[in-house]
Amino acid sequence: MKKKITLLLCMILSIFALSACSSEKEDVTPVAGKDELQTSITSMLLTYHEYSDEDLETYAGQVEQAGYEPIASMLRSLENARAEAGSYRSVKDDWDIRYRENAADISVTTEFAERNVILDMTVEAAGSDGAGLEITSAKFTPVYTMGEKLKSAAVNSLFGIATVAIILTLMVGIISCFRIIPVLERKAVEKKRQEIAANRPQPGPVQPLELVEEDLTDDLELVAVITAAIAATEEVPADGLVVRSIRRVSGSKWNRA
Repeated sequence: MKKKITLLLCMILSIFALSACSSEKEDVTPVAGKDELQTSITSMLLTYHEYSDEDLETYAGQVEQAGYEPIASMLRSLENARAEAGSYRSVKDDWDIRYRENAADISVTTEFAERNVILDMTVEAAGSDGAGLEITSAKFTPVYTMGEKLKSAAVNSLFGIATVAIILTLMVGIISCFRIIPVLERKAVEKKRQEIAANRPQPGPVQPLELVEEDLTDDLELVAVITAAIAATEEVPADGLVVRSIRRVSGSKWNRA
């Protein structure tokens, strides 16, 4: 397998080198002529068509390690194109080759089993004398119909709308939490107060004041004073007053004053 891949790489380089040499003899451009480029690219596509996806991936890894990164990128692009468009069939006659100084930009439509694929490639003059060619970039791009593009755009739009709706719903939920949080805090504080009140010791029942009566009729001085006070208040002679009972009440207003 390794020998086969090495021979393939040498063949590709030889094809482009011969194209450059032919162009130099005809003195058409600094790089290969159109016929030579078309022949080289067609032969390259036919060669790659014989390889499986596993062989292409292995080959891409080896040429990448050898320093041919553009070729490795082209092979992986071809592998992806085959996954979407099927197997390679032919090259259409719509070559677009534009020359630049020591380089050429190539675009051509290739026909695959399920859809067309556009190959865009850039080659530049290589070597000390510019007699060789080097692939500097190459990419296979599947061609989609207008219906497929609209379908893809519709799916992307639906995903975008769904994403925006989800984000807005989350934002509304977060904003609603700012109104619920104070209510929860008040409930927590009220519950804490109730727990503190439940654990607080309750005061005992209030005992009514007991009236203590004391017979003071034997206190003659007190009797005389009270008799004189009543006589003065009522403006009657003291001789007509008889004090039969004098009681002292405990807890009276005078004692609480």
